[in-house]
Amino acid sequence: MHTTTTTTTTTTAAAAAAAAAATAAAAAAAATTTTTTTTSTTTTSTTTTTTTLLLLLLLLLLLLLLLLLYYCYCYCCCYYSYYYFYCYYCYYYYYYYYYYYYY
Repeated sequence: MHTTTTTTTTTTAAAAAAAAAATAAAAAAAATTTTTTTTSTTTTSTTTTTTTLLLLLLLLLLLLLLLLLYYCYCYCCCYYSYYYFYCYYCYYYYYYYYYYYYY
């Protein structure tokens, strides 16, 4: 009977040790999973921010290109050109501008 009690106590201690080991393994797995998820989320956020900034920069460059084309068309081409049919709108605008200026 004494031996049975000792065996039961030993079995209980082994089960507790196994449970503690399982709990530690689960905690380690949870910590590893959390770290991986955080890293993945941070990487995704950084990529999204970089993509947004690149798109905004591309849009700004496109607007600058349009302004440059407008300047070259309405000032360089139209103002200094002798071919009126290329720049009818610009000459029309300048005609009224000078008309208003002189009167």
